[in-house]
Amino acid sequence: MHRLCGGLLITLFLFNVLPAAYADQPAQENDPEAIAQAMVDDLIAGDYAAAVANFSPEVSAALPQATLQQTWEQVQAQIGPFQAQLGSRIDSVSEQGTLVIITLQFEKLALDVKVNVDSGGQINGLFFSPASGASFTYEAPDYVDENTFTESDVTVGSGQWALPGTLILPIG
Repeated sequence: MHRLCGGLLITLFLFNVLPAAYADQPAQENDPEAIAQAMVDDLIAGDYAAAVANFSPEVSAALPQATLQQTWEQVQAQIGPFQAQLGSRIDSVSEQGTLVIITLQFEKLALDVKVNVDSGGQINGLFFSPASGASFTYEAPDYVDENTFTESDVTVGSGQWALPGTLILPIG
């Protein structure tokens, strides 16, 4: 998934597997928030082998260690290095597991790392997205002469699949 935030292209890796087999497991003495936090701490430390240790078999197959490392490095290449953890919270609890959201501040943008942990303590979903309320303000470089072009908001398509955009045309 690609997202354009004020001129900054962010590639987000989206993965969410919630197999029905995990819904029937009995609750165990596992702390979903601690499991999610440990995985994020391992990502930050660059310990990708430890980060994937609690992945469910389905997530491990779809997101092996090398792919997770590449995704994490891509995120940092696009929005700058990790700076600080801003907080964590449990967002929801369902039969598929507990959704833990950990907000991380990077140089250019804050991201929510959404980690779903099943009742057996395995990570069965992982999603990176701009943090709720996060914004990025684009400022044109000094060399841009705004008198040489026009901008118009446009929408391509309609309904559920409408894609907003900006059409920029040179004057003359």
